[in-house]
Amino acid sequence: MTNEQITAMAEWTLEDFQNDPLRAMAQIRELAAAHLALQKERDAAACRESRESGVSGMSMFPSPFVNDPFGAIWVAFKNLYPEKNCACYWTPQKEDLIGPDGSQAYGVTDFDKNTGEVTVLVGAVGLDVNQATEIFAHELAHVAVGEPAPGEPEHGERWEAAFEAIFKEYNRMMSEIFGEDAAVDAPEGEEEQYEHQRDD
Repeated sequence: MTNEQITAMAEWTLEDFQNDPLRAMAQIRELAAAHLALQKERDAAACRESRESGVSGMSMFPSPFVNDPFGAIWVAFKNLYPEKNCACYWTPQKEDLIGPDGSQAYGVTDFDKNTGEVTVLVGAVGLDVNQATEIFAHELAHVAVGEPAPGEPEHGERWEAAFEAIFKEYNRMMSEIFGEDAAVDAPEGEEEQYEHQRDD
């Protein structure tokens, strides 16, 4: 089943649920199965890419959630920046999440100058899903633009444009599949809370 078919099915379900609830429930089950199949295809492709390149941005385990926001953020990122890659991890270790000034951070983007690999760490404790999703997008925006040029702010115009673009693409996909209620506003004015980039 294609993305267009899934989108059409989702639109029918949202519009006609009250008129034909039994058919709508059947459509929802079919939609969930189709979306999960697409997710598995993406994960399988990411695993193949991981074996070929040695760098993986996706989990080795398919998500059980049809509307997984972290998977959706990743797909939005890859739609916009297909040439960019990184390894992404949850970490419960606070010592892994220390900003350049020594303060506690919620996410870290690590550009390894020796290997060229890029690693994204997101804190696994003390955050709700919306906050963690935002932080993941925040870190992926750093991956998208790369390390700041000399004299360039860490959260300058290039980073801000990437962050907003990722959220815009995320909202486009989620709205098309699950309806407008699935979209979220891109956070503003919170960059200082997530000082986090680390260069090794």
